[in-house]
Amino acid sequence: MSPPERAAAWQAARRQDKAVSLLEEMTDSLAHLNLDVKRLSCVHVAGTKGKGSTCAFVESILRRGYGLRTGLFTSPNLVHVRERIRIDGKALEEETFARYFWEVWDCLKSTRSEKHQDMPAYFRFLTVLALKVFIEEKVDVAVIEVGVGGRTDATNVVHPVVCGISSLGYDHQDVLGDTLTQIAFEKGGIFKEGVPAYTAPQGDEAMESLLERAKAKHTTLVVAPLFEMWHRDQPAVKLGLAGEFQKGNASLAVALCREWLQRNVDKIQQEVCADDRLFLSSTPASCATSRLPQGFVTGLEQCRWPGRAQVIRYQPSTGGETGSTGDGDELWLYLDGAHTEESVEACAHWFAGVCSTAGDAHEHVEERRVLVFNCNQNRSAAKLLAKLTTITAANRSGGQLPAQGAPFDAAVFSTFVTRPGGPDGRSSSAGPVEERTKWQRANAQVYRSLAKQHSSLDGDCGSDLLTAVVVDSIPAALDAVTHQHDQWRHQAAPCETRVRTRVLVTGSLYLVGGVLEVLLSRNALPASALHL
Repeated sequence: MSPPERAAAWQAARRQDKAVSLLEEMTDSLAHLNLDVKRLSCVHVAGTKGKGSTCAFVESILRRGYGLRTGLFTSPNLVHVRERIRIDGKALEEETFARYFWEVWDCLKSTRSEKHQDMPAYFRFLTVLALKVFIEEKVDVAVIEVGVGGRTDATNVVHPVVCGISSLGYDHQDVLGDTLTQIAFEKGGIFKEGVPAYTAPQGDEAMESLLERAKAKHTTLVVAPLFEMWHRDQPAVKLGLAGEFQKGNASLAVALCREWLQRNVDKIQQEVCADDRLFLSSTPASCATSRLPQGFVTGLEQCRWPGRAQVIRYQPSTGGETGSTGDGDELWLYLDGAHTEESVEACAHWFAGVCSTAGDAHEHVEERRVLVFNCNQNRSAAKLLAKLTTITAANRSGGQLPAQGAPFDAAVFSTFVTRPGGPDGRSSSAGPVEERTKWQRANAQVYRSLAKQHSSLDGDCGSDLLTAVVVDSIPAALDAVTHQHDQWRHQAAPCETRVRTRVLVTGSLYLVGGVLEVLLSRNALPASALHL
């Protein structure tokens, strides 16, 4: 056996050991708490891109469309850890979260054994906590998003009514494997014998692996159709989540909800109309029908999922370091926590599409675009920035390839720090600013190089169009954006031209969550903005 083969075999054995030990630990934790997860009626969703959005659509359909009491477990959180565990679309209240937390903590702490001496790791503990909350709160349905992978994920202790796999791609290769075959194998680890499964359309390699996994688990796997196939004979459904890519997530959610409702129609408290009966009587094999019931339409159109294709009009408070924006000002934040090449590409197309939306031809509006970016250091920032700059530059140059327009008018590269000088993990670390922002300065240089390639500035790196600012905190990033917007506004004032600045914030959910946290702290956003 060659060294690479030995390494692969060792890694496979390690993963198998991890799966066994995880299942034992989770099962023991649930037993100590006297929790029978079979009492939960679950929808379990794995995937690389869109699994959170799919869960949000599922939750919205079942709650808004059919009046069911829902539990939703997702990760990561944006601002508060309580967001990971939601009842009827709202994060747990602080008092409720604390009560359940200490009940679980004290019980597990008192039952530590030689076999499990340590407390469950962070995500495992939160998974146990969520399952307890959902059982105690007597939800009608629990929608569970996988953390990482599927087979060895802590959520894989549930016994779902139906499973779903969103779009697959490359992510967490150190844990899931380097090929789509391996990644799909891990994701398909949530399949259970006799439990129907649905998937978004996949590439050949991933699909073959998923089908093999379904066969081994003695279950069916059905590919969700194009979203338009669900409602051929009715007006277009305007999804509550923006972006063309959300149609795939919505279609998967429709398939999952239909399957769950078919098996739980007795839980629907409201009257089941003729459209519902017809829709729910169709077979999984035929999958799509020609008309969505109103409950599905309502859930899809009213769905919200903070931090993903979220649009906020930012109006900094009068005075202070952030400056002031007038009534005629337009400073818009476009937040999307995309952090893989595939998701960043979809995000860039969404942003470009928004920027292409025609306004009033008689308006005197000067359009400006700003990028606020950061990503984890285990990501290839160069590849993510290449996707962003190529697509946005092509959009600005009318779709020409190679693009000849500068992708953004300015860019800001920030850390994840939200409370400079504060006592917690979102605070500035010790050391000189130059050291704390080393990663951001490297990314800014990559951006300048890419922007130069896409611009027609003859190599003038000093041009305003290649401006890339590095800051050591998210508050400083928002201040920099506001300052730049005010500069453009004052420059345009003599011409009686209004400035519309569109700010794309992307690269990480931690960055997006940090922006939302700062906006909340500045009273620039209501707390309800984090509700579903």
